Amino acid sequence: MSETKFKFADGRTKLPWNDPNKTSYKELANQLKINKGMKPAEIKTVLGKPYWKTDKVGSAVKDPTDGIPYHIKAGGEKNPIIRSTLESRQRNRIDGLKIRQQDQRETTPDTKVRKSANIRKAYINKAGYEADHIATNKRVLEGERSKTNLKEVLKMRQAFKDAGLPYGHSQKNLQPLTTKENSAKETQEKHMNELFKHKAEEPKNKDTKSWKKWDKEKKAIVKKIESKFIKIRPSEMIKRELAIQALKPNGNGKNGNGNGNGKNGGLKIGAGSSNSFNGNLTKPSLADEAFKHLQLESFHKIRTPFGVMPRA
Repeated sequence: MSETKFKFADGRTKLPWNDPNKTSYKELANQLKINKGMKPAEIKTVLGKPYWKTDKVGSAVKDPTDGIPYHIKAGGEKNPIIRSTLESRQRNRIDGLKIRQQDQRETTPDTKVRKSANIRKAYINKAGYEADHIATNKRVLEGERSKTNLKEVLKMRQAFKDAGLPYGHSQKNLQPLTTKENSAKETQEKHMNELFKHKAEEPKNKDTKSWKKWDKEKKAIVKKIESKFIKIRPSEMIKRELAIQALKPNGNGKNGNGNGNGKNGGLKIGAGSSNSFNGNLTKPSLADEAFKHLQLESFHKIRTPFGVMPRA
């Protein structure tokens, strides 16, 4: 790797993180994200790997032993690009993974169900997408923990099942989203929580100034939720599912035989679908089955026993 204006020969950046007296990494990174729509990984290829002294401005270092590696990621509107030390990033990821796995064990006690979900997740990731819980597991868990006893929890799970809604860490509750879609959903859910909290504070008398102020604030929150709404066409989701299924082995035989057992003959559509298809099926039949299985007619927002679950 050759040295450039912004990078040392080993790929580390020559720029300080945020020095008010110099051209800084943070300033240029924010511009690249806002004006060019670049992702953190793309920004690093231009400005170099984040590597600085642990001083106030994050000084660049010629000698690697004088600094430590950092991690950059997308932030919010005020700080489009933010940083943390790579060590803390790795530690937080490990801690976060442990917490997510524990949460999944709590909402989905069945080991086989979780294992099958992990297999689907691996295929979704391999296809280039992020595996997202349709009914966000953290929100489902909050609903379960609000119950006073196990009987109420089981009743809640059954209510989801009776309504035909996906639940917990299961195959049917995992959908393939792009990073942008997944991020939008997370932001949307954050504002949904804000809205639920705000609704609980509604003044009783609608004729007062305090209620009008409350209503104005509510509309502002709703606007933030709707601004993050991303519509995904059913045909696009079917395309993603087909890409995921194409990565899986299709059976035990070497040749397709039209019954789903051949290596090239069978194709299963959707998470956990029991139906197999061969290449001779017409497109409408294939699309109809996938559409039905993925419940895309109610894809974007669903009402659950404990609130509205937003979708990307």
